[in-house]
Amino acid sequence: MKKTVSIIALLVALSPLANAQDESNFYLGARVGASLLDNTCSTTDCTSKAVAGGIIAGYDFANGFSIESTYDYLGDFEIRESNAGVSELKKGDLTTFTLAPKLNFGITENTGIYGKVGAVLWDWNNNKTPSSEVSLLTALGLEHRASDLVNLRLEYQYTPEMALGAANANPLATNHHYISAGITFHFGRASSSVSTPVEDDAYLNEEIYDDTAVVEESLAVETEQVIVNEVTQEASFMFGSEELSAQSQTSLEPMLKRLQDNTTATAVIIGNTDNTGTESFNEKLSVKRAQTVADYFNNNGITTERMTVTGRGSTDPVATNDTKEGRALNRRVVVTSPEFVIEQE
Repeated sequence: MKKTVSIIALLVALSPLANAQDESNFYLGARVGASLLDNTCSTTDCTSKAVAGGIIAGYDFANGFSIESTYDYLGDFEIRESNAGVSELKKGDLTTFTLAPKLNFGITENTGIYGKVGAVLWDWNNNKTPSSEVSLLTALGLEHRASDLVNLRLEYQYTPEMALGAANANPLATNHHYISAGITFHFGRASSSVSTPVEDDAYLNEEIYDDTAVVEESLAVETEQVIVNEVTQEASFMFGSEELSAQSQTSLEPMLKRLQDNTTATAVIIGNTDNTGTESFNEKLSVKRAQTVADYFNNNGITTERMTVTGRGSTDPVATNDTKEGRALNRRVVVTSPEFVIEQE
């Protein structure tokens, strides 16, 4: 048992999890499920199935790559061990510590599948012939982002050739199967998606007000034609959302006023997403986001004939999709009102 504790401590110290507590991509969780050992004995009174549970800790490096560790109690099992020709039924608790890279592949913007291949340090705690060893594990799972904080998952984990029993007693080689449902909490992820776009909106608003001042100055000198310059405004969106927040509505008010005050002004509305999810899903979501902005203008008196609505999916990023800050910038709707002329008498 001392050997097991020492190896676990070494694996944790060498892992990125050792210094990840203060990072925004650090996550913790728990899981529970069914645990099964193959061919532990030939009699029906031998226990080979159990209820299992454990804790999950991980660090998300973005781009679908994570490092994940788990500690699980897999159950109280019995095995039939042969020693010097004598068959004996022995009982012990099976626990595991795992460390593995986790690769995620998006199906939709909020749901994906993942795979893991890594190391498992298992310990069969039997008073007479305890054993522990490092083995290979593989896992396949389905994960859904329920909110900015919470992910839900289903996972199947497989560990082959676990040699339970004492080395001098012809240990039993058995395969382990673990089907579990889990939940993870991703700390710091909730507030990251709107911070940078707010600063951009403030900058763009300043530019729009400057253009309005130029227009009013031109009208004051009573020229025969006043050319109103083209302006652009952006609205940001939360991860996976097509709803226009109150903050985004406020940022669009200067553009709405321009369209309300000048009946010849038009708007081109283009939706965008980050690269999370499939291409077809992102294209549909980008159109929905653009239509949300168009509906906001329409509900405030701007006719649909004066607006052009389209979506570009994730094909027109303004920042890298390798960071959460960059992905937040790419979840946007760009509204452009082309230059127009005001005729005066």
